[in-house]
Amino acid sequence: MTAQLSGRIVADSARCTNCKTCEMVCSLVHEGRVSPALARLRIEQDPFVDVTPLIIVCEQCADPACLLACPADAIGLDALTGVPFVDEQQCIACGACVDACESGMIALLPDERAAAFKCDLCGGDPQCVRSCPQGALIYGDRSE
Repeated sequence: MTAQLSGRIVADSARCTNCKTCEMVCSLVHEGRVSPALARLRIEQDPFVDVTPLIIVCEQCADPACLLACPADAIGLDALTGVPFVDEQQCIACGACVDACESGMIALLPDERAAAFKCDLCGGDPQCVRSCPQGALIYGDRSE
């Protein structure tokens, strides 16, 4: 199954200052609390190896392995953006999608909801992109 994705987030790690505003905003928008562990993107940095932070975002795969791996049909495609999203009500938290994701950008919620979570591009208006003070995140057309 090939999705017709309308956009994706592109990261420019060279502009990132490791402020983690994007992670905080993401978790606040999606989970109602500030918790980098619940963000749908990650900022990683090893100060002993490299001073440039690494921004890791969901690739929004055209043929999403997470969707194909889900035995509960809990991952669907957003009609507007074409982006895979998790239906928490249907998710059985088996972890098949987590294992299938090559970029490691789908995870299981660490709470009683017992469901997977991933970036859904905030319905086409990614709040991490809006909130980045350095412009290190760009939301653009897939062809750009």
